[in-house]
Amino acid sequence: MNSIKFYEATLLVAFLVLSLAICLLLSLPMYVGLLAALTVTGTVYIIKGAALKSMLPSMAYGIRRILPVIVILGSIGGLIAVWMSSGVLATLLNYCFVFLTSINLVLAAFLLSLVISMILGTAIGTIGTIGTLMLALGATLHVPAELMVGAIVSGAYFGDRTSPLSSSANLTATVVGTEIDNHIKGLLKTSYLPLLISAVLYYILGSPYIADASTYMSIAENKELLSSLFEMTPYKLLPVIVLVLSVVIFKQGILKSVCYSLVSALLIGFGEGIPLTYLLKTAVVGFHPESNELTELFSGAGVISMVGIFIVISSAATLNALYEYGNLLDPIFQRLDKWTTNYTKLMLSSGLVSFIIMVMTCNQSLPAIITGRHYTQLFKQKNIDVSYLSRTISDFAIILVPIIPWNINALLVKSVTNVPATAYYKYAFTTVAIPILSILIILLEHKKNNRN
Repeated sequence: MNSIKFYEATLLVAFLVLSLAICLLLSLPMYVGLLAALTVTGTVYIIKGAALKSMLPSMAYGIRRILPVIVILGSIGGLIAVWMSSGVLATLLNYCFVFLTSINLVLAAFLLSLVISMILGTAIGTIGTIGTLMLALGATLHVPAELMVGAIVSGAYFGDRTSPLSSSANLTATVVGTEIDNHIKGLLKTSYLPLLISAVLYYILGSPYIADASTYMSIAENKELLSSLFEMTPYKLLPVIVLVLSVVIFKQGILKSVCYSLVSALLIGFGEGIPLTYLLKTAVVGFHPESNELTELFSGAGVISMVGIFIVISSAATLNALYEYGNLLDPIFQRLDKWTTNYTKLMLSSGLVSFIIMVMTCNQSLPAIITGRHYTQLFKQKNIDVSYLSRTISDFAIILVPIIPWNINALLVKSVTNVPATAYYKYAFTTVAIPILSILIILLEHKKNNRN
């Protein structure tokens, strides 16, 4: 196969972005755009002399690489559905109702999601568990769903970016060759101000929804509804405790922890007389209560709810494997390398590349891998600490994944909350503020250190 030229690489990348944008505008599934880009890219490769049979193994390998992610997402979908059907989530709600009379729920959703994500090291696990609870509580106080989801996403993905237990943080640090402690110290530099601004904004926006006399009746009605449908007992909190202890104390992976919690929830439901076949069916197809009032609080989830995400992930992984097969990004990298003549340009270039790769590949791992591998040597050649590179990747790519509508993370948030990124992005203050502050700090560092 003849090598890809710069203009060909640029056109193929532009076609991918255009295809995804059209899908967004026309409300088409995102995998349609990915498959269109996959078809066009494969056709170009064949025209340039590549054999289809030589591309297929690379594409298959791309899918195999993301199978663990698919398994984790499916297990989380099943866990949430069983939590709903076995009364675990209802019990959590019932115990939390007592706090609604005295807290700003929007600010609490932001802070709690942040803390839990820092502890668990995963935004997906946080949104799928605590996020579901907070959203249900928000519905009780009539908080706009997009505002609640924006606050939850801001907190969860800040933790996912910054936690020492986060797979994305450890991956980024490992790829660029820095210690996780140094990586996190660098991230904190661009964290304080966005966190403060976000907390103030969530406090202001959440103030009108603090429970007052007019909402007490609604809270009481919801408590009565849950009590009539589920038996409220403390032991139903066990699956939540199992999940947290497994991750935090016993340092188990998210998949094992979710499975432990799922098994305990199944046993609780079965012990209360719920047929095991019903619980397993719910884990697959989701929880769909007959009560309309209960549906307003929580419903859905299940493995089936993740099918759309599975297809998007598989399509994106296949397309990325095809890009790797043809070294599609190399000509673009080579052009950018000529431009990176000083510290500021190198920082901005690595940030821009990580952002573009994140937009193209629909996930948060590949920006770290591709950008980190390419730019690490450039940073070392210019005697710049590689922790600056890991910070840039985190600030320009990792933190932004939940607000790109076709990104796997945004689609996951939508599948769990039923709120699309196009609705909640304007309330995800932290995810937007961090890249902006990062750019300002890069410019200030350049001026301060005079690194021309």
